[in-house]
Amino acid sequence: MRANQRHHRKGTAVSELAVCLPVITLIVFAAIQGAELMFMKQALSVAAYESCREALHPDGTKETAASTANRMLQDRRIQSAAVQFTPTDIEALAPGKYITISIHAPVTKNSTLRGWMFAPEEITSSVTMMKEYD
Repeated sequence: MRANQRHHRKGTAVSELAVCLPVITLIVFAAIQGAELMFMKQALSVAAYESCREALHPDGTKETAASTANRMLQDRRIQSAAVQFTPTDIEALAPGKYITISIHAPVTKNSTLRGWMFAPEEITSSVTMMKEYD
C-alpha cells in the first residue's frame, strides 16, 4: 500500500510540473521583455532630454544636438533610432519659442526577445523645452 501511494504522488508531481512549467516560463520571459522595454523607454527619454538641452545651448546646433542623442543611444546600445526636430531650423529659433525633439526606435532590433509578446512596433520619447535666451 505504501509503495502504491508513493507512485501516485510521483505521477501528481510530474503532472503539476507539466502544467506549471510553461506558465512560469511565460512569466519569466514576460518579465525580461518588460524590463527591456522600460530600459529602452528610459534611454530614449534621457537621450531626448540631453539632446534638447544641447540644442538650446547658446552655441548649440542641430548637428551637435543630434550628435549628443546618437552618442547617448550608442552608449546604451539602442540601434536604428531616428531623431526628429520640430521646428527643423533650431538655429533661427527665437527666445520664448519651443523646440520638440522626438526619438523613435524599433523594438525588434533592440530587444532580446524581438518584441515577442505585447510589444509595440517602436518606442518613442519626446521632450519639449522653451528657448530662454539668444
